[in-house]
Amino acid sequence: MRGRQHLPARRKQITQKVGIAGQRRLYVSVEDAAPPHELFLRIHGPNVSDEITALYDTIARIASLALQCGATVEEVGEMLHQSRFLPSGPVEGDERIKYCDSVVDYVGRYLLVYFGGREDLAHVTPPPQSA
Repeated sequence: MRGRQHLPARRKQITQKVGIAGQRRLYVSVEDAAPPHELFLRIHGPNVSDEITALYDTIARIASLALQCGATVEEVGEMLHQSRFLPSGPVEGDERIKYCDSVVDYVGRYLLVYFGGREDLAHVTPPPQSA
């Protein structure tokens, strides 16, 4: 990996709000840039402790550092995708991803589908772009 790429102090970002298996609400925020270099995760729901909140923050910080040090969105997404643990199930609020095997699997799918071009991981194909 190369040295860390420092980001400007002011950046635009996209935030995706989803519900997972009716048990968790997740906010995924990434830079409005391709490829993104920063990821933020906020999780809410019953039985979400400070420890769980801190673990998701740590996942986001490590993923961001990897992206800023030269890892590709595909590499980071693949490391997160296919993580299997509860809660898992239907995803509400995302136009393209309708099921995940865990909250971490959703984050990996999100990065791969929206920024890595992995249409095979989307459950809904995007409408054709008009010219």
